[in-house]
Amino acid sequence: MKRDLAVVRGLLIEIEEIPSDGSFGYDQSKQGLSRPDFDEYVRLLEMEGFVHGVIGTLEYGSAQCEGLTPRGHDYLDKVRSETIWNAVVEKAKASGVALTISAAYALAKVTIEEKLGIKL
Repeated sequence: MKRDLAVVRGLLIEIEEIPSDGSFGYDQSKQGLSRPDFDEYVRLLEMEGFVHGVIGTLEYGSAQCEGLTPRGHDYLDKVRSETIWNAVVEKAKASGVALTISAAYALAKVTIEEKLGIKL
C-alpha cells in the first residue's frame, strides 16, 4: 500500500468526530478504502501516535480505534483547514519534496505562521 496523506488527514477528521464513548472502525470510514488498506492506515496512525485504543487485526477482523491522542489532535489542528492543506500540498509539489507526515506538519506550521503573521 502506498501511503496517502490525504487519506491520513481524512481518517483523522472522521475519528475526531466519534463520540467519546464510541469507537471508529471500517464501516464508518468514508475514505473508500479496502478493509486491508483501512487496517494498515489505522496501524499507521497508531504507530505515529495519532490514535489510541487500537484493536483488531487482519486475522480477527477490521481494526478499530477509540479516538485521537493529543499528538493526533495537534497534527489535525495544523492540517484540518482545506486552505492550509492545499497550500501544504502545493508547497511540497513545487519543491519536489515527498510529503511525509513530519513534512506536512512543518509545512502546515509555516503556512499558518505566514497567514497569521506570527511565530508558533
